[in-house]
Amino acid sequence: MPEKLITNSDEFQQLCEHIRKVGLVAFDTEFVSEYTLHPELSLLQFATHERCVAVDPLAISDRSCWWEIMADEETRVIVHGG
Repeated sequence: MPEKLITNSDEFQQLCEHIRKVGLVAFDTEFVSEYTLHPELSLLQFATHERCVAVDPLAISDRSCWWEIMADEETRVIVHGG
């Protein structure tokens, strides 16, 4: 399974469409807090049966399509360390 780093909004939108289509995704996040008072989101990680993808959240300003999936009852989201 090829891995990929997504750094643009179009690819992120395509990823979210793929997740909705397959209906199941594993999800994890990474935060950096060494130099800030509050942790800053630094990486999103997604895996479906067909894709394994990392997303740079600093490069994707609009992540609303993902948050819609998180609230969607039709898509099962497995969260690591939720």
